[in-house]
Amino acid sequence: MADQIPHEASREVMTPPSHPNAIVVDDDPAVRSTVVALLEETGLAVVEASDAFEAFEVICERPHLETAVIDLQMPGLGGAQLAAVIGDMRPNVAVVIISGQSSPLEKEVPDRMVFLPKPFTGHELAAAINRARAQTQAEQSTPPDKA
Repeated sequence: MADQIPHEASREVMTPPSHPNAIVVDDDPAVRSTVVALLEETGLAVVEASDAFEAFEVICERPHLETAVIDLQMPGLGGAQLAAVIGDMRPNVAVVIISGQSSPLEKEVPDRMVFLPKPFTGHELAAAINRARAQTQAEQSTPPDKA
């Protein structure tokens, strides 16, 4: 009988993870809530932050975070700086940088992180997260240079 349940209905009864495994950081509440909804549709448990300082607190308190979606341009500490801090503190976290600009300026997005211009679809966001996860895993499995 379970095989007769439409895919959409079966997704509604999924038990979400017991702890948030993704964070969305954006100073625009409308964008933030939209990105949270897109991530939750994929089964991720999401926590949100309105700026880099709030995000830093969340990241320190939640060791199970695996994914961060961060707006590039925010007041105060920007997304690029927050992404660099996350990369240093939690190198296992896959990071996607989102922005209203069509492409980042040179050095705004660290190499292991993925840039995604706004607007984007849920499919494009999921693909960007998968690329960021693959890059993060590849970086962690590469032994340090013996220089």
